[in-house]
Amino acid sequence: MVEVLGTSLTSGNTQSCGCIKSIGETNIALLLSELKIPFKREYRIFDEKGKEYRFDFAILDKNNSIKSFIEYDGI
Repeated sequence: MVEVLGTSLTSGNTQSCGCIKSIGETNIALLLSELKIPFKREYRIFDEKGKEYRFDFAILDKNNSIKSFIEYDGI
């Protein structure tokens, strides 16, 4: 969950609560869907020290286990 002040949105300091997806992310999701590759969006994992890592996509195998990750950072 992301909390954003209304004033941050109206002032332009924050543009999104995280719900806006880039064109690149949208295209990746469309491609994965067309190829029938199972995935989850906005996947988070934590290492043994509790550090969080975020990925745009988690690619799943036929058993719904994580196979790999995709992080899209622009062109």
